[in-house]
Amino acid sequence: MNRIYLLVLSTLFLFSCTQTPKTNTNTNTNTNTDLSKSNDLLPSEVVVKDYINIANNDNPDWVKSVTDNKVISTILDIAISEKVTVNTVDEGDTTLMSIDDINSNLGEIKDSMQIDLGNGNYLDTLIVHPAKTEQVEGLFFKENWMFNADNFSFTKQINEYLPVREYYKMLSDGTVDSTKKSKSLVYKVINDNNSKNFEKIADKVTTAFYFNAEIPNFINGLDVLKFSKYLLDYAYKNKKDVYDFYDDTKLSFDEVKYALGASSDTIQMEVTPGNFKTTVLEYEPDASEIVGIIFVENWFLDKQTLSFKKEVIGLAPIRRSNTVDPEGESYTKTMIPYLIKL
Repeated sequence: MNRIYLLVLSTLFLFSCTQTPKTNTNTNTNTNTDLSKSNDLLPSEVVVKDYINIANNDNPDWVKSVTDNKVISTILDIAISEKVTVNTVDEGDTTLMSIDDINSNLGEIKDSMQIDLGNGNYLDTLIVHPAKTEQVEGLFFKENWMFNADNFSFTKQINEYLPVREYYKMLSDGTVDSTKKSKSLVYKVINDNNSKNFEKIADKVTTAFYFNAEIPNFINGLDVLKFSKYLLDYAYKNKKDVYDFYDDTKLSFDEVKYALGASSDTIQMEVTPGNFKTTVLEYEPDASEIVGIIFVENWFLDKQTLSFKKEVIGLAPIRRSNTVDPEGESYTKTMIPYLIKL
């Protein structure tokens, strides 16, 4: 079976969970299936900023697809060849970018110098240190998200995206600071989501998005708890088919319950002196334990306009929990309960 690998966009997240007794709640869902009019991620527009590093990862399957299709180099080559105009990186700025500015953002350096030819003769020379396109390691997306709970479809509308260069800075003494990479935006593509010339460039791109991202304004307008409940109810309450994230096997309902931390306790309650009643306490999954979501996507590119499209074909909740080892020590862990295929 095909394996799906996970790209984690953040470095470290601590995980905890609690169990709460089962309670009855009624949730109203929007039955309008027109995505242009219905978005169950509301009450406000969900605007997302998402950086995906393609070079620094351990996900050979989809990265091979991205690499074989030369996604990054294609996006750069089209812009550098001036077949498509691109924009400056400033927020809200639609100013077109010159090829010199693009190359400068890619690390090109031009040095003017004079070469002494002797006898008082000098030759003016321009030395060009070429652009470092190999340092472009990822893409930064600005998107709108839409989710329809009635047919469980998820749409990402890309407003714009920017290639990101990662490099080690040169210090004033001429040495390179190799302790931490710097990031810089190269140029901006204002996206045309209505393009008719999209072609697939990568299969099953798998990325993790955490709701508590530390970058300001990383995500606006998402009702995290509401969305998390949808992800849980799909498998737990509605008992829809879900799959193991890693080996793609269909999970039983008991496996779903275990993965979500659902459990039950049978206790004896004394109702009157000497009379006992057997009572079963049900513990439901806790939506507050869902700290992020994994997207499985197909990627498309229009090489005539550089417009980009993501087709979401799978969703998987990321759960955090406290557990106790056999020695009685508590620890935190990350787990992916299941994959929802769209």
